[in-house]
Amino acid sequence: PGVWRGVEGGPDGTELIARAKTLKMSGSIGVATVEVFSKESDETLCVFGTATMRAMDLPGGLRQP
Repeated sequence: PGVWRGVEGGPDGTELIARAKTLKMSGSIGVATVEVFSKESDETLCVFGTATMRAMDLPGGLRQP
């Protein structure tokens, strides 16, 4: 358990379902949205968010073979 801060106050079903969608991808920067649903008999939105990501090359010493 932890502190859930979301639309309905947290999950109350028997499973969680996460769905993500790319909003924009250009070059090395991407923006996505994610929604997490709690499911018992119906799906209830409990968490949502937006993420911005950037692809970067790792320095030589950090790369794995």
